[in-house]
Amino acid sequence: MERSDALRVGLVWEGVREPVQVVRRRAEVPVTFLDRSATALTEEAQDAFLREFLDEDRARGIDLATAPLMRVALIRLPGEGRSSWCGPSTTCSWTAGAPPPSSPTSWPSTPC
Repeated sequence: MERSDALRVGLVWEGVREPVQVVRRRAEVPVTFLDRSATALTEEAQDAFLREFLDEDRARGIDLATAPLMRVALIRLPGEGRSSWCGPSTTCSWTAGAPPPSSPTSWPSTPC
């Protein structure tokens, strides 16, 4: 984060004539860790859990005034892990921005 100004950008549009990008001195990527590895979830329950999580994450949106303009979620399921990256130019997607296949449990695993 410290090496890349682009990762510390927020937007200001109130009290200025035109919207501007502002590079913040410091910014931390919000990271959520969810461990469901000890639960006995069926494949259908895992699908439902992942879809619900992603729907809720998308609904949260991104605060464009607060840097960084992204967040990460790492989810461990029985026998595997998933990651989710969310930024303003995407609609929150799994495994480093790749669009999810039709079945969440067939998505490529990302080690947690």
